[in-house]
Amino acid sequence: MRAPPALARFLAGLGVDAEDRASALADLEHRYRRLVLERGRPAATRWYWWQAWRGLVHRFRPDLRDVRGWSPWRDIRQKARVLFRRPSYTAGVVGTLAVGLSSVTLVGTLAWKVWLSPMPFPEPDRVVRLFELEPPDPQAGPDATATRWRVSPPLLEDLRAHEWTTVSAVSAVSRNVADWTQDGEITRLSALAVSPDFFDVLGIRALHGRVLPDDPDAREVLLAEDLWRRAFGGDSTVVGRRSMILGGEDHRIVGVVDLPEAYPGAGDVVVPTSWSLEQLAPGMRGARYLDVVARLRPGADVDEASREMARLVEMAGREHPNNRGWSGEAAVLGDELLRPYRGILGTLLAAGLVFLLLAVVNVAGLVAARTVEDAADGGIRLALGASRGRLLAESLVESVLLGASASLVALVLARWLLPAVRSLVPAEVPRVNEVALDWQGGVSLVVAGVVVGLVVGAASHLMARRGPLSIGRQAARSRGSRGRNAVVAGQVALTTLLATAGSGILWTSLTLQQVDLGFEASGVSSSQVMLTSERYPSPQARRVFWRTLLQEMEGRGLRAAVGTSPPMAGVNMPWGFRVDPVEEQDFAQYHIVSPGYFQIMEVDALEGRTFGAGDHEDAEAVVVINDVLAERYFPGQSAVGRRIEVVADWKTIVGVVRGVRHFGPDSEVPPEIYAPYTQDPWPHAQILASGEPSDVGGAVASAAETVDPNLGLGPMQPYGRFVAEWFAGLHLQLVVVGALAGVGTLLATLGLYALIAYRVSTGRREIGVRLALGASPRTVYRDVFRHGMGVAAAGLLVGLGLWYLAEPLAVPWTGEAGLGAGWLPLVVVLLVGATCAMATAVPARGSVRVDPARTLREE
Repeated sequence: MRAPPALARFLAGLGVDAEDRASALADLEHRYRRLVLERGRPAATRWYWWQAWRGLVHRFRPDLRDVRGWSPWRDIRQKARVLFRRPSYTAGVVGTLAVGLSSVTLVGTLAWKVWLSPMPFPEPDRVVRLFELEPPDPQAGPDATATRWRVSPPLLEDLRAHEWTTVSAVSAVSRNVADWTQDGEITRLSALAVSPDFFDVLGIRALHGRVLPDDPDAREVLLAEDLWRRAFGGDSTVVGRRSMILGGEDHRIVGVVDLPEAYPGAGDVVVPTSWSLEQLAPGMRGARYLDVVARLRPGADVDEASREMARLVEMAGREHPNNRGWSGEAAVLGDELLRPYRGILGTLLAAGLVFLLLAVVNVAGLVAARTVEDAADGGIRLALGASRGRLLAESLVESVLLGASASLVALVLARWLLPAVRSLVPAEVPRVNEVALDWQGGVSLVVAGVVVGLVVGAASHLMARRGPLSIGRQAARSRGSRGRNAVVAGQVALTTLLATAGSGILWTSLTLQQVDLGFEASGVSSSQVMLTSERYPSPQARRVFWRTLLQEMEGRGLRAAVGTSPPMAGVNMPWGFRVDPVEEQDFAQYHIVSPGYFQIMEVDALEGRTFGAGDHEDAEAVVVINDVLAERYFPGQSAVGRRIEVVADWKTIVGVVRGVRHFGPDSEVPPEIYAPYTQDPWPHAQILASGEPSDVGGAVASAAETVDPNLGLGPMQPYGRFVAEWFAGLHLQLVVVGALAGVGTLLATLGLYALIAYRVSTGRREIGVRLALGASPRTVYRDVFRHGMGVAAAGLLVGLGLWYLAEPLAVPWTGEAGLGAGWLPLVVVLLVGATCAMATAVPARGSVRVDPARTLREE
């Protein structure tokens, strides 16, 4: 037969004294079982709940009566004076609560703005992102999954021409630059190039004027609100009446829009995208760089859209090798934007709530310990006629004062720390710039502080009432302290778990920093160059620009080169290729580089040669491949002289170079193909120069201005920034987990302190009797210290065991390298254990200062 409801049983236990609890609960359960047989379980359950409620009312009724004549303002002033006279106690309580409140405020604000609040689109769940899916490598094993890629321009046109059953509109957005000519001066603007239906997909409406028409050839432009206010003073008359010369062509201003921070993000202008015949060539189906979004039809779901997208890609694969064997997928845009960050945000939010709960428990222990110390004064007041309700009201006033003070301190801390927390979050996180503590959050924090104060006051009052003041109730104290011991042990276990995870992430970071990347980032400076199609419309124009720029830099004594998608620069350019004899299509990272690129980046040549002046546009089409591709397709033989098809053209392999870790030190070296810029001139590339930015920046800027005064070249920056940015995510995890471990250590320390202080306070008579009977202070100190360290040891063992159980789940955070250092958890245990020992020793020292004569007189 089932037992009574657990919550009702717990409440019923609170309604009786500890020494009578076991027999009372046994009697209630016996009666409950009889009623189940006589009247049924629902009736018996209702009866049990009624008995639990009656017991609570009966026990605590004396605490709630006779508060006539109570003046809250008088008690507030009195309690404020008392708290000022105890600065160390007040600072400890307020500081502990402030840590918990500020922690939950910071993570709550971050989680709400970034994660929990809805995306700023109409019906955001119907906005989806479309992907191409590369089939998994058969050699990767049965657990390998397909890889998501963005969409190529030719496939985008296929999707837009298709009569969808699940999607009402499909569009793409890409980032570009635009040169704005005004009064003879050229200003480089950031531009969002969008294809038709973009505004219908996201539901963006113009603040002034209208949005762009569904005409890719329209010479019209939308101003972002920020540029409109900055450059035109917020004058609405410019809409429809003014124009801008962008890329040498006149564009009429037709509207002003507020671009959502979450997506597509900031930009100066929005222009329509138009594709050239070169961009829509079959070979460009391997250029998967477009971000494609769509809006679901009413009644359609994302799974149906995924299946339809998969069918479309499979149909394209029947005609085009670059799509053969591939599939497609759709995913809700909001979920995709937050997918990399949802785990850590959820962890932060849960940790903040746990830390607030632990802070409340710790403070309740501290307040209860002080209340027990003042029990003699309370007894005198009761003897003189004061009611327990009056004492409870005074206790609540004091705790509310402490909670409100803690909330104000937490508010200052949160506002002070929020910019630092925001700066630690990667800039790519959606809506991170919107994270701020507004007035609603401030009010909520103050209200939370008052509520926490009420909870602390009520809990500490009950703990103090139940606190034993005589040896005769020692057994009751032992039973009552088990819960507090378990809470403190849980805090120590949580601290051990977090600190071990933090040490694993630190070890991973240090290990990955020792990985050979295959190239040298130090001593190299770089800057991004993007040529507009209006000013450099043809391959020959782009070829002349790059050649002239390299000559100008060489004439200034610079060792310089240009290259597209260099390693760890955040560019992913998989290109389809086939080797001779013709085999199935595979994919490799495709790079356009100039002579000298391999020398500047210190990429070693293993076989054949790299590029030289003879590899011009009229010479034989050549490429250089890396050793991974060579070993895969030409094992045990030379790859030099073999032919390979790239971008629908057959080229000759003239050299093999060492592979680089293109995506970071934790990823394998991908297959790579390099082509000379003279034979495939692209409009964008990185300028690479040997030397520090301070040494070469001026010469590079002078060379660029000589070639094109309106180029708008950005400042040279250390190439090592790409490596630093890659490690930024790992460092963010390290900072987050380290901060959580630090807060957890602080709360665990305070918890142990509160536990031992409460134990000493409630055991003053026992300690006094032991000292009066001849026990040495050293023996008493040792027993108290042993109790605290026993609780800490239990927490350390639990935390260590949880870590070893959770090791497989920690791989996404710590990586395999972090799990390889098996001695790290033991070091963490020693450090946390030493902290716990200090937290236990301080209040334990007070036990030997108990005056036996005074404690015996108190009874």
